Amino acid sequence: MKAKERVPKQKKYFSWLALPPEEREPATKKALAEQMGISPLTLINWDKAVIKETEAPVEAYDSDAWLRGRTDKADQALLKAVQMGSPGAIKIFYQLLDRLVEKQEAKVEIGLSAAEIARQHIKNQKWLREHGYMENAGVGQVLPELPVFLGNIRESKTPDEGDNSI
Repeated sequence: MKAKERVPKQKKYFSWLALPPEEREPATKKALAEQMGISPLTLINWDKAVIKETEAPVEAYDSDAWLRGRTDKADQALLKAVQMGSPGAIKIFYQLLDRLVEKQEAKVEIGLSAAEIARQHIKNQKWLREHGYMENAGVGQVLPELPVFLGNIRESKTPDEGDNSI
């Protein structure tokens, strides 16, 4: 087949191939080849030639860029699903608009008893007084509330000379 005959047929084939499968007429490659008066093997060879020409080295492939280039189709599909009333699509739609935030329950457990917290609090107060971070408080004087663990402000020693365990 000469280039004059081949190029228009290739254009017709690739235009047909670019259509969504449900819109292609005829529906199969074999039927298209018969309609164009060429062998189905010719269409396969054209596919192989295009793939060979467009193959990029693996390290040059950027899946993020490929996906970003198709967001318009994903957006259209999402809108179509929203219009059809799909609960999952509606949820995604509102999440993308930042109008839906899923509720999350946070559970915090401190593995210390009240007595252990009080002992640690007393040790911390003592350490703070000894190292000049807190003035000596008299008996019965109420001290300001302190965190249970003072690892951030301790220099090198702890109230138990290095023992942080409770």
